[in-house]
Amino acid sequence: MIKVLKFGGSSVGSIKNLHTIRGLLKQTQGKKIVVCSAIKGVTDRLVVLAGHVKENQTVAAENSLDLLQKQHHAFIEDLIDSPATRKETKAHIDRLISEVRKFVLRDSSQINTSQILTLGEELLTVIFSKFLTASGVHNVLLKAKDFMYIDSLETPNIEKVTSKLRAELQHEEPTDIYITQGFVCRDKKGTLSNLQRGGSDYTATIIGAAVNADEVQIWTDINGLHNNDPRYVAETFSIPQISYGEAADLAFFGAKILHPKTMIPIKDRHIPLILKNTFDPTAEGTVISNKALKKGIKAIAAKDGITLLKVRINRNISLSQYVSSASEILSKHKATVDMFTISGDSVSLAIQNTSRLNEIIADLRKESSVTAYFDHSIICIVGEALSQDKNAEKITDIINELPVKMVSYENSDNIPFLVDTTHKITVLRYLNDQLFSSNLAIA
Repeated sequence: MIKVLKFGGSSVGSIKNLHTIRGLLKQTQGKKIVVCSAIKGVTDRLVVLAGHVKENQTVAAENSLDLLQKQHHAFIEDLIDSPATRKETKAHIDRLISEVRKFVLRDSSQINTSQILTLGEELLTVIFSKFLTASGVHNVLLKAKDFMYIDSLETPNIEKVTSKLRAELQHEEPTDIYITQGFVCRDKKGTLSNLQRGGSDYTATIIGAAVNADEVQIWTDINGLHNNDPRYVAETFSIPQISYGEAADLAFFGAKILHPKTMIPIKDRHIPLILKNTFDPTAEGTVISNKALKKGIKAIAAKDGITLLKVRINRNISLSQYVSSASEILSKHKATVDMFTISGDSVSLAIQNTSRLNEIIADLRKESSVTAYFDHSIICIVGEALSQDKNAEKITDIINELPVKMVSYENSDNIPFLVDTTHKITVLRYLNDQLFSSNLAIA
């Protein structure tokens, strides 16, 4: 039996929480691979640091590194009782920071930003591993950069990760607890890279697939996946069980608890994913598997930062030709299209904000007129077989009451629609009252 447990930034961000995690690991039977994020807020600071380095702001970069070093030294002082282990751990932290400090003096064009951005995970895992050892909990620290070779973010080469991870495990001393870093990886050229923000979830499921884990657990600061965004809606509840597809839709359309790619490695291997709360370990949480608990409405998610492009096609080009051309333009600029509708000679595109938006619009305007509308949010109602729900007509009536700019009924398992972001919170609360208080979901 082997399990993969991932702990996010808020979970590893306090002395109390690390003591809690130590207890959880001791209680969990069998072998465990523990994936850790950086301490909450550290990656944001590293992004700023990378900006200083890129702009050759040496003094600001040095100051950022000094603050980072002091923060982790203070963490070590409060966490580890043994003076000898504290000294050893600080020395290890200092070596890691010194390696990054060298970048500050280099030509910014030669710097691999990932070498800076992935520092937080490495610092935390060193500290956590030393803490466990000093507490009498045997463990082995693995370097993710030695085995997480990801040729493509969309389709990671699980066989390659399996081979390299197996070699690492065979090389290391046997133990029940292995500690490693989330977020960190190497690309197909072997260059240090990362799995993008929130990618530690993805790390956990890639590892889970590589070792054919019995389950993957993701520990956060909330009791599983909720039916709505608890940051804006008061009366939400945790969903006890949900399918991979439903969870993937919710993640894609903005549910913050999961990285959108998390389900890719494990769904075909039927490895369950369990969402748990570090702050409330006895809470039920959410089990994500190949089975939905029931059909019908499950949850609502919202994604911000959406731009609506209203496109009117020139008469000298057919609709099919234009759609093909527009697809090539969006692909060239690496833009994600979240919604797409056609009406007559007009096309509406909802895309995530991108630094290349001006270039996208300029290219589209070569064969059409384009008007851009900013600051929108996509709200999505998710549930298996929504189109077969006996209350589907009621859902449509409810959406028709809202200030919707664009809606799609094409997918049987989700209904996304676009609203001005200023309406988002009001719409989320209204939907919660109408869809869940009225108990529209079917068994």
